[in-house]
Amino acid sequence: MARTPCAARPLTPCGARPLTPCAARPLTPCAALALALCAALAGARTARADALTHDARTLARAGGSIVSADGGAALDVNPAGLARRSVRRIALGATLADERARFRATGFGAFDAAETRDRAPTRTSLAGHFISGIGTRVVAGLAYSGPGSVRFDAPAPVGATAPVATGCDDRCAAPHRYGGTRLDLSRHALAAGLAVRLTPWLAAGAAGEVAHVGLAATRMVWGGRTVGNTPGELDPAFDALLEFDTTAALVPGATVGLIAAPRGLPIELGLALTAESEARLAGTARLHDGRGRLDGSAGVTALSAPDARAELTLPGELTVRAGVRLLAARAAAELSAEFTHREGQPVASLAGLSLRHDDGATAEVTQAPLGPTLIDAHALRIAADVDLIPGFLTLTVAWAFRSAGLVASSASPAWTGDGGHVLAAGVEARAGDVTVVVGIARTLDAEFSLAPGDARVLAPFVAGPPALPGTVATDALRIGISVELALPD
Repeated sequence: MARTPCAARPLTPCGARPLTPCAARPLTPCAALALALCAALAGARTARADALTHDARTLARAGGSIVSADGGAALDVNPAGLARRSVRRIALGATLADERARFRATGFGAFDAAETRDRAPTRTSLAGHFISGIGTRVVAGLAYSGPGSVRFDAPAPVGATAPVATGCDDRCAAPHRYGGTRLDLSRHALAAGLAVRLTPWLAAGAAGEVAHVGLAATRMVWGGRTVGNTPGELDPAFDALLEFDTTAALVPGATVGLIAAPRGLPIELGLALTAESEARLAGTARLHDGRGRLDGSAGVTALSAPDARAELTLPGELTVRAGVRLLAARAAAELSAEFTHREGQPVASLAGLSLRHDDGATAEVTQAPLGPTLIDAHALRIAADVDLIPGFLTLTVAWAFRSAGLVASSASPAWTGDGGHVLAAGVEARAGDVTVVVGIARTLDAEFSLAPGDARVLAPFVAGPPALPGTVATDALRIGISVELALPD
C-alpha cells in the first residue's frame, strides 16, 4: 500500500518528530480503530471511566494521550488527533481488568470484624474502530467499546440465623453488608467524529457519542425496631436483601479539541473539552424477606408490589484537558493535565417496597443511597516513548495521579472512585501494515478512612447507625492488547 509521505502531512511529527504516528505507526487502520473504540467506552465511575481504560496504547501511557492519540482514543480525549493519519485503518483490542476493594471494619464493640474482600471476577472490555481520510484535509472515525464496567461482589450471609452469639457471628463476618454487597455499573458506547487540518500546523476535531448505561446493585436493609450505635449491634435476623436493576436510554456526549505543532519548535500542544449528559436510569426493584432465626422467633416480611420500581440519576461530567508533547530524535515525552467537574450523590428512589415487622408494624423503603458524594476530580499524567528499533519497536513508560472524585468519608467498598497513583508500560511493534500494542497499568493501593463514614444503615423503622465504620482500600491491574491493520485505498 502506498503511504503518503510525511511532508504531505506537516501536522504530524514525522521527519523532525520521528515518534509521531507518521513515522512510527504508518497509518494502520487497526490501531486507530482499537483506540477509537476504547476511547468511546470511557467506561464508568459515574457513567464514564478513567481514560486509561481505553485500549492497550492508552493503557501503556496511563491515560496520557491528549496530544499523541490518533486512533479511537482520540474520539474521546481529543478528536483533532485523527488528523495525524489519513490512511484507512481498522483496529480491534481487548483489556482485562482485575480491580479489588477491601474493607476493614472498626467500632464493632466487642467483635473483631473480619476483612471484607471483593470477589468480583476479572472483567474483559472489547473495543474497535474504523478510521479513514476524506479528501486531503479531513479524517473521519467510528468506534465502539464495551462493556466498560465497575464491579464489586462481596456477598453477605443468607438464610436463617442462629441465636445471637457472643463471638464473631454474621454481624462481624460480613461487616460491609449495610453499605453494599454488589454493584455492577456497565457502559456500552458508540462514537463518531471528524478532524480537519486547518493549516499545516493546526488541526481541529469534534466527536459525538451515545452510551447505554446500566446499574444493578444489592445491599442489606435492616428491619429491626431497636437500633444500636454500630452495625455490630444489629441483629442479623432482621437483615432483608434489597436488589434493583436499572438501565438508561441512550446518554449523549461530545468532545471538541485542537492540536498545534508550532513551526520550528520540537513541541506539540493539545487542548480539549468533553461533556456528557446525566444518565437517568429506571428499572425493577425487589425486597426479600428478612433472614429470621432458626427457631422462628424473629424476622421481617417483605411486601414487594409486582410493579416495584427503582429510579436514579448519575450526574453528568464536564472535563477540560490540556497537554504538551516534547519531541527528540528517538524519544518523546508528554505531560497532560485534566479537570473534571461533577457533583451529586446517586440515590435510588424506590416505589412499591415495604417491610412488615413480626410485631405487625409496617414501613416503606423509599430510597437507597449508593454511597458516594461525587465531587470535582483532577489528574496529572506523564508518558515517555523511546524508539528502540526505529520503524519497528517502541517502548512506553508512564505515571499518573488522579484524585478519587468523591468525598473520602462517603466511599464504600462497592464504590471507591478511580483515584490513585498509576504506573504503566507498554511496547508497540510494527511490521508492514500491522501494528500490535501491549500495555499494562497498575493502580497502587489507595486507602479511604471512614471514621465513621457518611453512609448510614438503611433502616425504615428507626434511624440507622453509620453503615461502614472503618477503612476501604483499593488496587487494580489492567492488561490490554490491540491490533491495527492498514487497509488499501
